Amino acid sequence: MPDPDLHTQQFLACRTCLRLERVLPRLLVPDDEADEPFAARHAGHRLEPLTRLGDAFLSDRPAWDPLATTYFEVTNGSEVLIVRSGRRSIEEPVERVLLPGRLRLERVSVEFETELIQRALDAHFFPHALRPGKVERFLSILDDLCPRIDAVELEVVFDSADEPHVHYARLPRHLREELRSRCEATFGDWERERLRGFLAQADADDGLFTLRVTRSFVLDAA
Repeated sequence: MPDPDLHTQQFLACRTCLRLERVLPRLLVPDDEADEPFAARHAGHRLEPLTRLGDAFLSDRPAWDPLATTYFEVTNGSEVLIVRSGRRSIEEPVERVLLPGRLRLERVSVEFETELIQRALDAHFFPHALRPGKVERFLSILDDLCPRIDAVELEVVFDSADEPHVHYARLPRHLREELRSRCEATFGDWERERLRGFLAQADADDGLFTLRVTRSFVLDAA
């Protein structure tokens, strides 16, 4: 079961008890939240709607793990708070608690899946072989592109199933064109012809030159 809060945007919070629930269309309310309305359980308390803020996300387990404890940010428009969402056991419902603080982005890295690319390159040139020095040159061109990639502007195509802080994004088209141009200037005639086919195939397959983006957040308690 994936983290039920991962794509939820609206919440109703009790600022008295520091608890909150997801706001969902009635038909989508799960059985464990349908017994008694949240507002009824917190009657007489200070209730407030909150909206998820951004995509900052921290988890101690993969998002699909029902025992994962996750943290994300919400806001009422003037104040930002953290939500801790998790359960003590598989038999218990998810508990969401409001906490003071922020999620701080500690580290961002962008890299190519170089082992996958190298295997695909070897397979494309088979039964011929690209000399090891030329393979290293191709991979070094990819390495040169990484520092110029702005992770904020990347188009995320999917998230890692097992690593909650890892996303995969599409290589921007202008960098694909630069990669093609630099290969044309680096490799010999027969190599260029094969590389053109390899890069054309890669353009049609978002998986080959998909970027691995790691965004690590830490909890800054207020």
